Amino acid sequence: SWGLVVLVSVEAESEALEEKSIPTLIADAERGDVESQWLLGYLYKEGVKVEEDVEKSLRWTKLAAEAGHPRAQYNMAAFYMEGETVAKDITESLRWLRLSAQNGLAEAMDALGYIYDIGDVVEEDDLEAVKWYEAAAQLGLPEAQAHLADMYFFGEGVEEDVETAFLLNKLAAEQGLAGAQYHLGVMYANGRGVKEDNIKAARWYLAAAEQGHAGAQCLLGFMYRIGEGVAEDDEEAIKWFRKAAEQGDAEAQYRLSLMIIEKADTEVMQRLSIFWMKQAAENGNAEARELMEENKNSPKQTKLLEDT
Repeated sequence: SWGLVVLVSVEAESEALEEKSIPTLIADAERGDVESQWLLGYLYKEGVKVEEDVEKSLRWTKLAAEAGHPRAQYNMAAFYMEGETVAKDITESLRWLRLSAQNGLAEAMDALGYIYDIGDVVEEDDLEAVKWYEAAAQLGLPEAQAHLADMYFFGEGVEEDVETAFLLNKLAAEQGLAGAQYHLGVMYANGRGVKEDNIKAARWYLAAAEQGHAGAQCLLGFMYRIGEGVAEDDEEAIKWFRKAAEQGDAEAQYRLSLMIIEKADTEVMQRLSIFWMKQAAENGNAEARELMEENKNSPKQTKLLEDT
């Protein structure tokens, strides 16, 4: 499921919300103003400035959707996909989503592309996915640009073209999409679709890491650890490994454990190292599992594990 269109991403509607009181919005909606109907549908669904009311949300959203409002149509699709406001109905959801896409909403085009790409609720169709991703990407939607980049990178629905994948990721990254910033960093680091450049890789990892992207945080930590693209700095490495580890990134948990044990001069630090190694192993890191297995009969580790 892709969720509702985010209200604050729509400048015009945000302004309308600031300018109009709820009674005014209701009066305008009752007179048939489609924008007010859609906005009220969203507000009642999210409980913003009004008490949450799914029945009123559905009433106003449906009125606006039937009048051809693309965001209301998108939200109707989301309602039917989620199955909370109304009974779940994939066919009805796709009908509303197509109407929204045909009425020019980029988010709906991207959602259709994703549905055909993943193939969970319809038969997977990479060509159809590319068609919709492309339409949304041309409208400048960063999520669609990143999705289309993946299709070109892996050669799904289109001929493999890592240069085009790089350019599409760059477009999305420059709009602030963390996932695209991360992928751009990986492409710079590995010289895929662009000349290898570890300094630029580190810059893009940092941009994504600062937005909370765990994979970027882990790779940035690794670059600080070995001094690649940035000056070697163990404190920075530990900082970024910890941020990723706290989000459950197994590789970061493993790397953090190794760095802590190097500096562990107290039993507390040893416990902390084993804690992160245990977390990494439980989250599927093969090297961590191997180390834990090798040392499972160590009396010291056994005691420390019991204490963590």
